[in-house]
Amino acid sequence: MFEIIAGVIALLVGALGVLLKQRNSARKQADDNALAASQERARREQEQRITANREKAREESQHVQRENDQHKSAGTRPAVFGDPRLRQHSSGPDTD
Repeated sequence: MFEIIAGVIALLVGALGVLLKQRNSARKQADDNALAASQERARREQEQRITANREKAREESQHVQRENDQHKSAGTRPAVFGDPRLRQHSSGPDTD
């Protein structure tokens, strides 16, 4: 009888150990998945920021080019870096 009780207890302890190991493995897998998802989100956000900054720079460049083209066709000199205090007025076309 003692052997049967000891065997049942050993079986229960072994089953409990297996269940705890599975639980720990599942938690670790969930943590790993969460970390991977977090890194993927961060990578996508960084790519979006880079894309947005490139688009902003492209738009600004196009704006500056349009201003330069307008000044060139009008024969005036554009403001340096967009600061009106640095604007040089000329009466004729740019001779530089």
